Order: sequence, then structure tokens, then C-alpha cells
Amino acid sequence: MNDGSLLLKNIGVDDAGLYECSVENETAYVDRVNLTVRTEPPPLVNVTVHASTILALILWNVAGDGGHPIIDFTAQYRSAAPVNGTLEPWRPISPNHISPNSRQVDVYHLDTNASYWFRVWATNALGPGPPVEVLATTLYSDQEAELYKHFFSGAEQFDTRTWVAAVCVVMGTLVVLAAGTCAVLCREWRRHDYVEDQDVMELVPNIILNPGFMEMDPIRPREPLASSIIKSTECPGPGKPRRV
Repeated sequence: MNDGSLLLKNIGVDDAGLYECSVENETAYVDRVNLTVRTEPPPLVNVTVHASTILALILWNVAGDGGHPIIDFTAQYRSAAPVNGTLEPWRPISPNHISPNSRQVDVYHLDTNASYWFRVWATNALGPGPPVEVLATTLYSDQEAELYKHFFSGAEQFDTRTWVAAVCVVMGTLVVLAAGTCAVLCREWRRHDYVEDQDVMELVPNIILNPGFMEMDPIRPREPLASSIIKSTECPGPGKPRRV
């Protein structure tokens, strides 16, 4: 430019380096400038997904940080099967902000024998980098299929009357137990009242035969205390007789 400055537009990571400014038609360099380009984090590399029956493990490596330290990673997933001709929205994977030191994350609550899209990206102070998407399919669980066959085998021939009879037997047992408990409680209550009546009947003859049975002993008068006789002695002085 006319003022001697250098203006670079639409630069990228490849434009970083040492720039030299010199006067036209002269070989002597006037100034040198080292240009450092800082961007969002580049795409992650070696992104793989190891899927099992109901969970998956996402692994990745970092190719660079864009000139600023990576703040966190973010991972999402969604079903690869379209619904009404469109794919479902991306679902977040917990935690939403993965530690910058992590290189993997687990995904839970997946369906067996289903395809999913997974994507992950890094974020620094300038913003998020481009996501990397990977398609993976969960495994088919033979064990779950065997359990399904075991539980539902003979379901078509199952008679609901058997289930109703079993419920009636259980309810009848509960009713019998409740009635027995009530009978025992009533019996104990009546027995307690009978014992109290017997105690009252035994107490009445004692009162009739001995009228003073329920009377309290009269309060005895307190005997006067004997007065104490105090004998005093006086020590005689010199030449005086002792008196008692």
C-alpha cells in the first residue's frame, strides 16, 4: 500500500509464515513480518465408533487447536432411519461439554440392530470447528432374542381364565388372613375386659368384710423431742475454784 503497510485478505492457515517487505528495484529488505494465523480448531482425525448392542464408544484424535487451546469437545448422534422422509434432530451426548483432555465418549440407550449417525467437534476461543460425522450400526443381540422367545413362548395358547383363578386364590388368601387377624384382636380385647372384671369382683368382698381395707392409716402425731441438757463448764482463772 502507499503508506508502506501490507494488507492480506481471506487468509488461511497456509498463509502463515515470514513476510518480507522491500523497496521496488532494490535488493535490500526494508522489514520482515512473521504472520501467525489463528482459526477455529481443525476437523478431528481418526474418528471411529465402536458400537455394541445398546451402547457405542466414540474415539478421536486431535490434529491441531487452531492457535488457541481447545476449550471442550461436543458429540451428538441421531438415527439414520428417516421419519416421514426427514432425519430426526441431533441428540446431545452427555456431558454436553467434554473435557479437552478426553479422546472418547460413551453413548447409551441405543436400539439393537439400528444405524446411527455420530458427529464430534472441538471448540476453542474463536468458536467450534467443523464436525466429523461417522455412520455406525449397533449389533443384534441373540441373547435378547432368546429371552423374547422364552417369555412369549406359548403366549397364543395362554388361557386368561387361569390367570383370573390365580388372582382369585391370592385375594381369597388375603381376605382369610385379614379375618383371622381381626378375630385374634377381638379375642384379646375381650380377655382384657374379663380380667379387669375379675379383679373388681375379688376386691368387693374384701371391702365388705374389712371396712378399713381401703382406708389409709391415720397420721401419727409426732413425738416431742427430748430437750437436751447442756452442761457448761467454766475454766477458773488463777486462784478461782472450778464450778460445774
